[in-house]
Amino acid sequence: MQAIRSANFWLLFISLTCSFGSGLALINNLAQVSESLGYLSSETSTFISLWGIWNSLGRFLGGSLSDYTQRVKGWPRPFFMTITVCIFSIGHGVMAASGFPGMLHVGSIITGLCTGSQMSIAPAIISEIFGLVDMGTIYNSIMLAGSLGSYIFSIIFGYLYDKEQSRQLGNACVGSRCFILSFLIMAAANLIGSVVSMILHLRTKRFYQRIMVRNLRHCVKT
Repeated sequence: MQAIRSANFWLLFISLTCSFGSGLALINNLAQVSESLGYLSSETSTFISLWGIWNSLGRFLGGSLSDYTQRVKGWPRPFFMTITVCIFSIGHGVMAASGFPGMLHVGSIITGLCTGSQMSIAPAIISEIFGLVDMGTIYNSIMLAGSLGSYIFSIIFGYLYDKEQSRQLGNACVGSRCFILSFLIMAAANLIGSVVSMILHLRTKRFYQRIMVRNLRHCVKT
């Protein structure tokens, strides 16, 4: 397909690999993080539920706010996505500091919210840039970025966890040192993802300006 050969496709793919992929890797390892910090299994369930709740809320807010900012503020949707990826980086930074009281709660909320927002913003961007022809194929191809990112970051997470565990000479890794570097790496990856997303914004800025002008003319006619 022509879309897969375009630079915009791969810019969006890379950005989602960094952001959406790191979010999936986080939820895959959240229980392990909680246990290494000494939380009970019931408290671990709370963190996972908290992430899931804010993930669902992020899907609603990401779509509705990106619609509002594009229609009222004139922000192209890729620019809104760039903001969410930057916030994602902050969320991973908070998770790196989750050895401090309350930080794991805050980090779970931020990362859950941002993961959900990516799931609602991405389909809208895909339909606007590439159109509705072959929408299903293009969407599923790009969303493979989440699986790829999750796989890469989970490998990094597991490797660093096992390395610290072997250093501690115990049956399980204990303390924030088990995962702090993993979260810092994911925070850095999201900063890279935000730069890539900004490049996508700059490449499609004129295209979105034409969309907004066309929508404005349609509103005037109606």
